[in-house]
Amino acid sequence: MAKIAGLKLIKSATGKVTHFTLSMKYHAKLLEDMFDHQEIVQARKGETAPWDEARKRINKKFKFQV
Repeated sequence: MAKIAGLKLIKSATGKVTHFTLSMKYHAKLLEDMFDHQEIVQARKGETAPWDEARKRINKKFKFQV
């Protein structure tokens, strides 16, 4: 396997790769994207509302005229 800057492999006693760590110096943008993705996935599992109902609540909250 080629060496990747900022990547540290953690191996078990048998030599099998079990975990890895990423350096914030090299991979901060990737980590931010992974955290964003995690938030999106969690939001999808949450409560949803029909668009008409959501639009009414948004209009009421921000006092939009329809």
